[in-house]
Amino acid sequence: MAIRLVRTANLGSGKSGKVGSVGYTIYNSDGTEIQSRTTSGVYELATSSGLYGVNISVTNAFSGSIVWDVESVYAVEEVSTNDQFNRQMTEGRWKIDPNTDQMIFYMVDNTTEIARYDLKDESGSASYSSVFDRVKA
Repeated sequence: MAIRLVRTANLGSGKSGKVGSVGYTIYNSDGTEIQSRTTSGVYELATSSGLYGVNISVTNAFSGSIVWDVESVYAVEEVSTNDQFNRQMTEGRWKIDPNTDQMIFYMVDNTTEIARYDLKDESGSASYSSVFDRVKA
């Protein structure tokens, strides 16, 4: 499952008006590149501010960095989806499906599925009415 995040960078007012040139690259916590440099979707938050933003999509277990750049100026932002994922899991809709003996978790929009768990009774058999355990589906 993917999670959408808004990320921002302050590249300084001297780098204002550079939409189309400001880019970012996404790296895992081990330093491997998971998205090569792109300028797609980058916008300036306020005219002549040098503050840029972008909506990114990463896995709900992502931990790593976004490296922003424009004309040899760089900014780095650490990203962990743990807080965002936990918010989605606790604030979004929860639904038990009696046909599959599963509990389904939705994002705060109450529509987008983010996790699914098999429900088990005390003996380990599938159950939605005598739930003792849940196992990631």
